[in-house]
Order: sequence, then C-alpha cells, then structure tokens
Amino acid sequence: MDTLFTNIRFALRSFWKNPGFTIVSVLTLALGIGANTAIFSVVNGLLLRPLPYRQPDQLVTVWEHNLPRNDQRNVVSVGNFLEWRRRATSFQGLAAYSDWTFNLTGGGEPERVSSRVASANLFPILGVQAAIGRTFRMEEEAEGSDKVVVLSDGFWRRRFGADSGVVGRQVTLDGESMTVVGVLPADFEFFGDQADIWKVFSLAMSPTAFRGRWIKVLGRTRPGVSVAAARAEMVSIASQLREEHPAENETWSANVISLRETLVGNIQRALFVLLGAVGFLLLIACANVANLLLARAAAREREIVIRTTLGASSRRLVIQLLTESLCLAVISGLAGLLLAQWGVALIRGLLPADLGIPGVAQLGIDGTVLGFTLVVTLVTGVVFGLVPALNASRSNLHDPLRGSSRNSDTAHRARFRDLLVVAEVSLALMLLLGAGLLLRSFSELRHVDPGFNTTNLLEVRVSLPDGKYREEEKQVAFFQQLEDRVTHIPGVESVGSINFLPMSGMRSASGFSVEGRPAPTASEEPVGDMRAVTPGYFAAMGIPILQGRGLTPADRADAPSVTLISETMARTLFPGENPVGRRLAYDWGEHVSAEIVGVVGDVHHADLSTAPFMEIYRPLAQFPYSFMSLVVRSAGDPAAISNQIRAQVREIDPDQPVRALRAMDELMQQSLAQPRLNVLLLTLFAVVGLALASVGIYGLMAYGVAQRTREIGIRMALGARASDVLGMVVRRGLLLTIVGVGVGLVASYGLTQVMSKLLFGVSPRDPMVFVAVPVVLTVVAVVACLVPASRATRVDPMVAMRSE
Repeated sequence: MDTLFTNIRFALRSFWKNPGFTIVSVLTLALGIGANTAIFSVVNGLLLRPLPYRQPDQLVTVWEHNLPRNDQRNVVSVGNFLEWRRRATSFQGLAAYSDWTFNLTGGGEPERVSSRVASANLFPILGVQAAIGRTFRMEEEAEGSDKVVVLSDGFWRRRFGADSGVVGRQVTLDGESMTVVGVLPADFEFFGDQADIWKVFSLAMSPTAFRGRWIKVLGRTRPGVSVAAARAEMVSIASQLREEHPAENETWSANVISLRETLVGNIQRALFVLLGAVGFLLLIACANVANLLLARAAAREREIVIRTTLGASSRRLVIQLLTESLCLAVISGLAGLLLAQWGVALIRGLLPADLGIPGVAQLGIDGTVLGFTLVVTLVTGVVFGLVPALNASRSNLHDPLRGSSRNSDTAHRARFRDLLVVAEVSLALMLLLGAGLLLRSFSELRHVDPGFNTTNLLEVRVSLPDGKYREEEKQVAFFQQLEDRVTHIPGVESVGSINFLPMSGMRSASGFSVEGRPAPTASEEPVGDMRAVTPGYFAAMGIPILQGRGLTPADRADAPSVTLISETMARTLFPGENPVGRRLAYDWGEHVSAEIVGVVGDVHHADLSTAPFMEIYRPLAQFPYSFMSLVVRSAGDPAAISNQIRAQVREIDPDQPVRALRAMDELMQQSLAQPRLNVLLLTLFAVVGLALASVGIYGLMAYGVAQRTREIGIRMALGARASDVLGMVVRRGLLLTIVGVGVGLVASYGLTQVMSKLLFGVSPRDPMVFVAVPVVLTVVAVVACLVPASRATRVDPMVAMRSE
C-alpha cells in the first residue's frame, strides 16, 4: 500500500507539473467516458433494466395478424379475445385494455381526463396492487356491475387533494356516476404513461363481438412456456376461429410478442447504433491519449534511464507508468460522470413524448451505470497506458545519458504512433459516415410534403359523452354549431373537423369493394382508412380537391350517401379511369353504398416516412362520430384565439371540456422527434470524433517535427527550401490520413448496412455521403498538418545543430 500511495503521489505531482498535458488528456478522455456513460444510462434504463412489473419476462402482448396486409400487430375484436381467454392454456391470464377518454363533471371545472378501460384481471396480471383500496374484481366485468373506477396517484392528488377517504366516493364520467374503489401506487406506469382514471369494462359475447377490432391484449405466460410456444398455440386457436366465424376471421391469424420487444422494438436499433458510436468515440480518445503518453514518455526518457541505472526494474517502471495512466483515467472518469449527468438530462428532454416505455422520467445515473463507468474507466486506463509504459521501460541507456539530441524515437514506437493515428482517422470516418447518412435521411424526411399546410393551424379536440349525446343527430348538431360559432371569431379564416387527425397516431380502417366489379375474396379485399369530415375540413387543412367536388352542407343524413377518396386510392383502384360517379360498398355496422363525388390530395397520416394510405372521407352527417378534431386556420398566431374557442364550447355546453388545443406544427415536430434525436446525437459524436482525430494528427506531426529538428536544420543548411520541408511534413500526415480513410471506408461499407432501417430515402451506401465525408476528413487532416509543417519551415539550422 505504501508503494501504491507513493506511485499515486508521484503521478499527481507529475500531472501538476505538466498542466497542458493533463488538461488535454483529461478533457479528451472525459468526453469519451461521459458520452459512453450517458448513452449507456439511456440504453440501461430503456432496454436492459427489468420492466417495473412482477416477473416481466413472462409478460407478452397478443395481436391479431392481418394475413393479406402482413400486419402482425393489429388490434383485437372482443369476440376473439373472449375465445382466446377461454381456450388458451399457455397463459396464466389474458387481459384486454383500450385507451379512452371521459368527461369529468361535478365538483369543479369540467375536465376531459385521459383514461383507459380494462378487463378486471389486468392489474393482477401485471402484479400491481392498489396503494389505497383495491383494483377491479372479475364479477365487475358483468353488465351493470362495471360502474367502478381506479384513480392514478397523480390524478388523486391533483383532483382530490390526496384525500385518503376517496374510496367509495362518486365521480361523474360522461354523465354517469362511478364509484372509486382504489388508488394506484405513485410509481405505477402503464407503458410509459399514467392514465388519470381506469374503468373496468363489461365483456359480453354479442352478435357484433367479432366485428370491430379495437382492444389490445396483454398476457402472462405460464412458467416454462416460451413466447414461440404461446404463439404457436394462438395461431392454432386463430385457425379454429377462422372455421367457426369465417365472415369475420377468414383473413386473420394471431401473433404473440414479448412485452419488452413490443415496447422497445422501435428504438432498439437506434440506441445500439448510438452505443456503438460512442464506443468509437472512446477508442479515438484512448488513441489520442496513448499518443500523448508516447510523446511524454519520449520526453521523459532521460528520467526513466536514470531511474533504471539507479536500480529500478522494468516491472517497477511499468507499474509506475500504469499507475499514472489509471490516475489520469480516474480523474477523467469523474469529469465524465459530470458530463454524463448533463447528457442524460439533455437526451431525456429530447426523447419523443409518446415513446411508451416505463422509466423515461427516471433515466439517470444509478448503481449499474456507476459500475459501467468504473469498468470503462479502468479498462481505458490500461488500454491507453500499457503500450507507452512498455515502450518507456525499454528505453536506450546510452543516448539520453550522453545528452544526444538525435532522434530517440525507435522505429517500432514511431510505427505504433502512426497506427494509432490511422485508427483514429478510420473511426472518425465511420462516425462521420453514419452522421452524414442520418443527416441526409433527415433532410429527405423534412422535405416530404405532408399533404396539408400547418401554418397558423390549430387543433381543438372535443369528445362528447355518450350518455348526454347518445343520439347521432345530437353529435352532428353539436359540431356543426361549434364550427359556425368559431367561424365568426375575428381572425379565423376557415374551420373544419375530422375524427382522426393526421399525425395524431389514431386511425380506423375497413375492407370495401367497388360496385360493378366482381366481389373480391376476403384475402383480396382492399382496405381503406375511414375518415369522418365536415365540408370545411379540406379548405382548412389546405388539401386540394383534384377531381369532382368536395363535400357540402347538402350532404346531410337524409341525402344520398357520398364519399371522397384519396389520390392514392384513385390511382390504385381506378388507373387511367375517372372514379367520380363510381360507388364503394362496405359494412360499418350496416351495409353502406356510397357514390364517389371527388378525389382529394394524399395526406401522410401516420408520419412523414410512411406512404399515404388509401383513404375514404365520409361527411360527418352520414358517418357520425362523438369525438372530432376541429382544425382552425387563423390569420395570425392561432394561440391568440384559443381562449375564445374554449368560451364557444362552454356556451354550447357548460359541462363540455376541450380535451386538447395545440398547433399543428407541434404535432409535426413531435412526429420528427426520434429521427431528430438520432441525427443530433450521432452528429455531435462525429464532430467530437473529427476534432479528436485532427488533434491526434496535429500532435503526431508536431511531435515528429520536434524529433526531427536536427534533420530539418541540416536539410535547410544544405539548401532545402521551405516548400520542400512543408511538403515533407504534410505528405506524411496525408499518407496516414489516406490509409485511415481507406481502412474506414472498407469497415464502413458493412457497418452502415446496420443503419438501413433508420434511414429514409437514402441508401446506406449513398455516393454523396461516401464521397463528401472522406474529402472533408482529408481537408481537416491537411489543415491539422499545416501548423506543425509551417513551424518546421522556420527552423534555424545553427540553433538546431548547436547542441551537437
């Protein structure tokens, strides 16, 4: 221990005497360690940490598989769910749930609360117990017994002031009285969010139970049952249901996916790419510091030889120099932790709001992350310190003691330094190529026309309670009256409504047929997204009418059934034909036959990277919905009229809250959140990697010039011109850069293929990126060489040789 403390004191004293070397080394390593720690914190929190439920590895999601469309994650019909729950033996239980909203009235300001309806066994399957009261009971699934709710901790505190006597109280949801039976724990998150209110919903087999697909299913497998085995059983049950209910299930199967895969599948590849990128960054930092230590070891050669002459063994010298490396790494690790805390906070703020993974808000530096940082720090200290230490321990005993100024850099040491620079350049090139591909992809995504104009456009989400607006005529009348009132607000240019707004994450679809053509088989039946709109919707959104006419107030419930279709649908179903005047037939609770009266422009409904769907637009009066999004285009900032819109809603119905009121630009930006985060982080790492690589090249060239001062002086004394010396230094740096670029291009050719699923509209081997990045890297390397090269041209031959 005495020896260890002596080595540590000596290392710290040497760092104090060389502040320039210490500051550069610590900052370089801190960047590498901090970036690795920050990204690992995110990967650990989102991908590696167990989900916050009992035995999470047994949890799975169960979906219907639409065979013709190969949609393996389709929502489920109530009828199929009930049959699954009755027949399946691979599960301890299957539970159903669905997102919902309720109007909360009474006891304060009317409020539209985020909610979920769920089967009674959902919480037992998750292993969650109420903090106050209880959760649902199975008998409460029966019709008439389902008027019970469970509150989230946050909603209980906000709305009821954390009153512990809330159990048994009545709340009014959509005009119906419900009994509060419990409050959930404060740390409970259901797939990344906390619904305000959970309501049990009654599950009963009915003639329509197999028709509508709208619920999601969560299951817990029995011990020892794999996901594959559960999937095989569900596929078999789906096959039985196809035979028993062919009209509803002819083209449907089932699929089982682990809960973790369901939650993280969309971001897993992106996070692992970023983790690999920061690994490259750390290697560049290690190479840089190793080069610094090699240069420092050469400068300390006389000291090391004297210590060897006085009896220090090679082992003792290696231990001393390794101790210095580890001390440097530990100091850098502590600085890296500070950078990582800032980095995690930054990433947490940039993650998409609708990520849907538990624990996002709790991302931070925990024990696992500290352990990771400690291991990275120690390994880093050994990696960048071992070779310089071994080289220093084998120093020549003669030249340093004679005070010779001849180049004491051995050939193998010089080759190793060159190899480190080549590695830095290669790794920096791979980082830059990855960042370049993502930047190109993001640029392509940003230039996609969404099909509508978001400028000064405001969304107002309104959901009418079923109890008060059960009749469809009342629903239609409410939205028509609201549109009329909002139209007269000063500054409003146009108003319209739609049930599922683009970029909102909501959609519904139906199979259909074209009348006059042979009826398609179930596997060949086309599917279109169904939209309910008011006549003013297309003008408010800036969606053009390409053929025929738009909707008008004359398209009432008692008028002939009409529909508009999207451009993609017209092109797919009626190539080279005019679809106006043709008729579509579909079943939506009842058989509907509607005339196509117009074709409208395509809209990217899901996100900008997803191709437009075939869309069917029906007038709200003929296709009523109890929830709609008003889209209001104003002459100026739409936020300025938001309070007036709320006031108009209250004047029509004082108990009716407005669920959401936000600018369409906000929805657009939200859809770009994840690709923007990928681009930002990888570009940041690439820029830092480029900076470190250029510093490494500069350091190598500067060290080379210092080592060759006598040689350069002799050359200049014999008549060499400044341009000759400049070219000699730059050529060596350029050669190393070209070799590094070549190695990096070969390695990147396969690695960029891993990024293919993160790219949009760009090949993983995009020629523009693969040409531009090496050119930029080479130019930066040449600039890094010019500074020490110009210094070499100013060497005075007499001064260079005076020490001889």
